[in-house]
Amino acid sequence: MNRSHLLRALALSIAGLLFAAWPAGSADAALADLSSVTWERMTPIESNFDGVQAMAIGADGTIFIHDNIGRIRRSNDEGRTWNTLVEGIKCCGSITIRRAGQIFVAAPSGLLYSNDNGATWANWDEESSYNVVVVAPSTNHILAATPRVLRRFDLQGNLVDEADIPAIQDMEVCQNGRRTALVVRDGRLFVNDQAALPADGWSEPPDLVVPLNSSTAVSLDSSCNIYQGYRNGYRIYSFPNGPMRPTARFAPKDLMYPAGYPTGPGSVYQGTGDINDILAWTDGPALIAASRGAYCVDDGQAGNGFDAEGNPGQGVRECNRGTDRSEVFQEVAIHPVNGHVYAAISSTAISRRYCFRQVNGTVTPYTCGYIYDYAGGLYRTNEPVLQNRLVGDDFGAQFQRQNFDDVGFDEEAGGLVVRSDPDESSYLWIVNTDRSTVSKWQPGVPPRELSEYRVGLPQGECPGACCWNNGCNMASRVALDSIGNAYIANRAFGMQGTVTKIARNDEDCVDRNGNGQIDTSRNGAPLNYGQDECVLWTGNAGPHNAALRALTVDLGDEANPDGYVWAGGYNTSQFYKLDPRTGQQIATVNVAVRPYGAVVLADGMLWIGTLGESGTGSINTHNNRAGPKVGYPLGWRGGCGNSYGIAADTGGRVWFAGWGCRDVLGYDPPTNRWTRVDIDHWGRTAGRGITIDQNGFMWMAMEGGGSSYVVWWPASEFNPNGQIHERFVGQKRIGGWGGPAAIGADNQGIIWMTFYNSRAANLARINPSNNAEVQIFGGYTGQVYSYTDFTGEVRRLAIGRGSYEEVMDAGCAQPVWSSLTWDAEIPGGASIRWDATSVANLADFENAQFRGLATSPPNNGPVHVSNRLVAGGVASRQFLKIKATLQLNEDAESPLLRNFQVRWSCP
Repeated sequence: MNRSHLLRALALSIAGLLFAAWPAGSADAALADLSSVTWERMTPIESNFDGVQAMAIGADGTIFIHDNIGRIRRSNDEGRTWNTLVEGIKCCGSITIRRAGQIFVAAPSGLLYSNDNGATWANWDEESSYNVVVVAPSTNHILAATPRVLRRFDLQGNLVDEADIPAIQDMEVCQNGRRTALVVRDGRLFVNDQAALPADGWSEPPDLVVPLNSSTAVSLDSSCNIYQGYRNGYRIYSFPNGPMRPTARFAPKDLMYPAGYPTGPGSVYQGTGDINDILAWTDGPALIAASRGAYCVDDGQAGNGFDAEGNPGQGVRECNRGTDRSEVFQEVAIHPVNGHVYAAISSTAISRRYCFRQVNGTVTPYTCGYIYDYAGGLYRTNEPVLQNRLVGDDFGAQFQRQNFDDVGFDEEAGGLVVRSDPDESSYLWIVNTDRSTVSKWQPGVPPRELSEYRVGLPQGECPGACCWNNGCNMASRVALDSIGNAYIANRAFGMQGTVTKIARNDEDCVDRNGNGQIDTSRNGAPLNYGQDECVLWTGNAGPHNAALRALTVDLGDEANPDGYVWAGGYNTSQFYKLDPRTGQQIATVNVAVRPYGAVVLADGMLWIGTLGESGTGSINTHNNRAGPKVGYPLGWRGGCGNSYGIAADTGGRVWFAGWGCRDVLGYDPPTNRWTRVDIDHWGRTAGRGITIDQNGFMWMAMEGGGSSYVVWWPASEFNPNGQIHERFVGQKRIGGWGGPAAIGADNQGIIWMTFYNSRAANLARINPSNNAEVQIFGGYTGQVYSYTDFTGEVRRLAIGRGSYEEVMDAGCAQPVWSSLTWDAEIPGGASIRWDATSVANLADFENAQFRGLATSPPNNGPVHVSNRLVAGGVASRQFLKIKATLQLNEDAESPLLRNFQVRWSCP
């Protein structure tokens, strides 16, 4: 029985992939040459009733089959297990899927429809028998054929019109929606190039050679070339107006037999038999489903199904290995997720049923019916046909460390987890406030200055001036995004405040002068304004004299998953949200306090550090809405309302370094509870920068009596509405000078402290694992007036996420990136978010925007990548960048990503 090849009709409505094509002669063509096709059974042997005649595979990989004993079954795991949805539906017509969960079945008992993935069914027309059903290219109509007429229905099951085309054998829609074709029993071919497939849109190609005596099936490749099957052969009608190949006017002819019909009279039992389906690649290989087995065409020329006259069927071979019980191939299709070809196989054996009766004392047998045995099942190729790349664990390419951002490979668990990778490059971004620059340092013993970049506006460069001078950039606050790019806020008293973005690595810089190299600062020597190609932009933030004294980067979204930049104006009580790609100001938010610092938590809430406001405020960065002022517990502090630096821990608590209040405050937003660390008993007078390390310890830079100190305590000792006991708090003297400023942890867990006192251009290195051993490196920096997260460790631990990126090369200009799958363990409350973008040239990734693919859970894959990209306005091009972002849960438990796989096809 002949059917519509509904899988490829489904491909149309989901932006298609299934009639995928490979470029002839390309390096990847071997993945589609079909030279190693063998089959494995995916349905159990069920006595004499296991034949499958019709199937459909959804975009998510769900498989539906209709078998010879009237069951419609579904598999959600690529065919390993099956659920029976409905029984007693006489076999067989065809199945098609409009969208996930919306299935149509053409059957002798009517046109069945389910809108809930097969849980319940309705019959749109139980008075008629149907054998073919497809979805129109517009996806707003369903077409179904009876033995006498072709009917078009709307999505409510109402009959729209009819086309008087009797005896339709098969019908199929080209994946790009530009053509639909059908064939009838007498060999005529009809096409319809209208998206809604109206009844009056069907016509026979005007220059078509005389029709065949019969037709068995019709198929289309990705270029909408039509393959018309018949007994022992097929012919090809090229899109849009021919020619027809071969041009023989009478069928059959020797050159029309793909299986090698013998010269001369031969035998009617040789050849392929009826051609039931053809899975073809434009000018490439083809897989023929026929009544005498499967036939593989490996060569692009032989893929036409014929050769020069006198060499019939050259290049065509049987490829049935692995099938059992039957070799009658009814339908073949590619699974969009795993890349295997699936085949519905079914044959029927009819034998007489004998009964016995006694006549005149003699027992005589007679025929009293027939016994029908159905053999076959659903099979798939042992190897996938779609091209693919597996990244991770022992079976794929290894995770590349240069692609790690706040993730590391856990050797014991065998996958990626959120953590700072000790083998990843870690930098200290230390501002030189008195030079209007920032320096990128490589931590070590001794630390090494790699580069120095001019920041802010050229007219605000004031060499030797620090630290609150009007008309000067006064570079100060630092923030890093998810991939380590640095942002520097220039406070700019009495002038326009700005934020400058600097690329973390050379590969993220832009060759603006086109000389084929990146011109940037090397060995600490700064270039002039506008000449350093790693300084990506400098953007205005707020009005004149806003005084930018707070800076942070939020969680980002699908368009900018590495985060948006937020700069706080102290003089305006406002935050300015900047586009991380351009530096353009895209939002202004009024807040309840005057910003002096900021930090973003895993829930996307931005919390504000203040100088003398007696409280904090917040912004929901998802909707840019400010929260009310939250007052400090002034009764604990003798009415002192000051704070300075701000940080957060992995538990979502915010910590404020005291300024003049001689303490540290901790705040838990969900419970609205506070805790306090007392430093007054040491006689210290000022807490400034504050940070957290990988072991969950908070560290604060502290001053008192003209000397600098560091103090630390475990964040886990947060005591709701109480004070952290002094036995949990350590402190150490750093040096006999004042001006301690920023403090931060590198990815080795080493603590680094800076100073703004011009007499102490020092860096202090503190080793927590060795009793807080202190090393001083003198004369290293400018005056560092900063109190922010200059290593990015606070942001990484506060938001609890890390990411991994991988670039794929399809090897063709317009691939279909068909599926993304992954293997991961995700604790409750944790997640993995998948984003992607696609470009024609690798250099275009610099300005390409990511689009969200899925977040797991709840979406545990597979994901059709091209569909998601196109829906987000991104075309599928040769190069694909996949980004996995791992998110900790509230207990700091990380997802474990073992591997992920991307599949694609080329036209």
